[in-house]
Formats: sequence, structure tokens, C-alpha cells
Amino acid sequence: MEEKANPKVLSNDSSTETRERPLLFMLSGAGKALPESAYKCFENDFEVTRLDAKSSTWEIGYTGKVGRDQSIVDAILSTCKDRNGRMAFLGGFSDGATAALSFLNIYPSYFDAVIAYSPGGMIGRRNNTVPVFMSHGFKDLCLPKKLSSDLVYKRLTNCHYVQFDGGHNVPSEVAESALEWAKRLLSN
Repeated sequence: MEEKANPKVLSNDSSTETRERPLLFMLSGAGKALPESAYKCFENDFEVTRLDAKSSTWEIGYTGKVGRDQSIVDAILSTCKDRNGRMAFLGGFSDGATAALSFLNIYPSYFDAVIAYSPGGMIGRRNNTVPVFMSHGFKDLCLPKKLSSDLVYKRLTNCHYVQFDGGHNVPSEVAESALEWAKRLLSN
């Protein structure tokens, strides 16, 4: 019997406003790491869902195959199919960002944009149409930016790349920059 995905919806908008908010799926990094700063500022404007890989990291980011995460991937794709015109963003931190970029190349018609904080790479061909926000710290020792984001950036043509003076993390000002970028996309 296959285990069902159990995504954790993080937004609790108790306002009486009935507008449909855009979707943001945030994929955690290895060991379920996902700094709260990566998504907290999005919660008022987006329906945010945090997702963890079934094992220590996302297989799709390194093998191009879904593997043990099939039920999670199916849940994301099903939600994106039934979104009723809402925009769908896919985001991630570290290995989760690598997975998000790889998803983009494997399932390009499901996502309107990707937010990749400190990715380690990308599986698949270059994608020229879906906008990508990518960030990476100059002092990242976990996934050095010269070996990861800098190489990914060269393969993308619609990418807003923010580099910051820091390590393997998501400073709140970088997340705020991602939110402003996303809001510009929503207003187009």
C-alpha cells in the first residue's frame, strides 16, 4: 500500500477576504532543512505548502527520477492541474531548490515560476520560458555557488539571480526580494 503525501500547509489567513491566493510549494533541503525565512514573508499573499522528501533528500534533483517521492509529486501535480487559474510557484532551499529546478525541466507546464534558494544544480535541459528567482551566498561552504548556482544561471535565460554576502541560508532580505519579484509576476 502506497503511503499518501502529507504536505504541511503553512498559511492560516483568518481574514474574511475570499480571493484565491497563488500557490507556493516549498521543498525542504537535505534532512528536511528549510529556514522559516524562506517562506514566512509569503504567507499573507500565497497559499504556502511546505514539503519534505520521503528520504534524506529529493531524488528528482540528482537522478531526474521521482523515486520514493512519487506520492508527493503526484499531490503537487494534481493540485497544479486543479488550480482554477491561480498561479503556481515552486520553491526550495538547497537540495529542495535543486529539486524545484529539476521539476521545472521535467514538468514545465505545471509551474508559472520557480524560487530557488542556494541550489546545488539542475537535472535536465535548459528552460527558457518559466521565470526563476535564484539566490546564493558568496560564503556558502555547503554548496559553493561557483559549483552550483553560477553554473545553473548560465543554463537559464529568464532568471533573476541575487547573490549575497553570507553562507548556506536564506536571509530575510533575500526572501523579501523573492516576494517582491513574485508580486511583479502576479501583476503582469
